[in-house]
Amino acid sequence: MINIEPYSKTRSRSPSPSPAPTATDNTTTTTSTEQGTYTSTSSSLTPQATITTATTKTTAGSSDDIASVTNSLSTLTVTSRSSTAHSTTSIASAASTAVADEESKEELSPEEAKLRAQGLKSTHRPGFYIHINSPKRLRIQTSSKTFDLDRYCPHANADMLKWGVLRDNNTLRCGVHYWGFDLAKNGQCIAHPDETLNACPVDSGLEW
Repeated sequence: MINIEPYSKTRSRSPSPSPAPTATDNTTTTTSTEQGTYTSTSSSLTPQATITTATTKTTAGSSDDIASVTNSLSTLTVTSRSSTAHSTTSIASAASTAVADEESKEELSPEEAKLRAQGLKSTHRPGFYIHINSPKRLRIQTSSKTFDLDRYCPHANADMLKWGVLRDNNTLRCGVHYWGFDLAKNGQCIAHPDETLNACPVDSGLEW
């Protein structure tokens, strides 16, 4: 005889959900080095996960370091400018000395040597000379007299060595705006009496 057990339906149960991870312990670690202080914080959770916070760095004395570097750069810049100015001055002085040496070695004609003895230097124009110690003054030799006068026209500062034209013996005219100056009357402008070239005859013994 066969015994048959009655069929029974059994429901399977779902496994209970795992509990959410919860923080159980917080650990803070501080490390000091020459460069600064490092601080890190970690949280130990349930065995399912461990979360570590980002490490932050706080550098002690960073503002002082930046100020020190800035001051050093400023000092370096000032020193560099001073050295450059000194070098420029030295170069200009050396160039002037070289020119003076070349002029001293220059073989002067008897006429030029005589002019140099009087403190004058000849120009490209016959009868027009420059005062060596006063380059803003000219000496002009006319057919009858010799005058010392200002080199630049009082109107527009034109160089009379280049633009001055002798007319009527003692009249010097500026070729830029055609102002005429009477050298026998202190270099007074003919059209504008208030303007003058401060001229004086050399044989009068006057010096300007």
